[in-house]
Amino acid sequence: PPKCPPGVSLLMDGCDCCKTCARQVGEVCNEADTCDYHKGLYCDYSSDKPRYEKGVCAYMVGTGCEHDGVIYRNGQSFKPNCKYQCVCVNGAIGCVALCTESQPPRVWCQSPRRVKVRGQCCEQW
Repeated sequence: PPKCPPGVSLLMDGCDCCKTCARQVGEVCNEADTCDYHKGLYCDYSSDKPRYEKGVCAYMVGTGCEHDGVIYRNGQSFKPNCKYQCVCVNGAIGCVALCTESQPPRVWCQSPRRVKVRGQCCEQW
């Protein structure tokens, strides 16, 4: 399967045969290239009359979210901090980690631990 950018869902295509990275808001979509329904998106074919072959991913009407006093629209992505990418979907917030959970290096060390590195968000081994 393809490797999608952080926060982009891996979905079955419209033919239900292959996994693809979901189309995001404003991107061209069709039966094969599906929109990210996890983010409340659908393929709007209204501007392709009368053929209805090519659409654009748009938000379904839904409920927004509140996080730390900030209101987010349904489908809106945000970063509450440098370690997470989040999205509001119908009143619920879903997040993906941007820092990898890598294993400690294979060198001998009595008590390996991650440390904060100046100028970087994610801790390093």
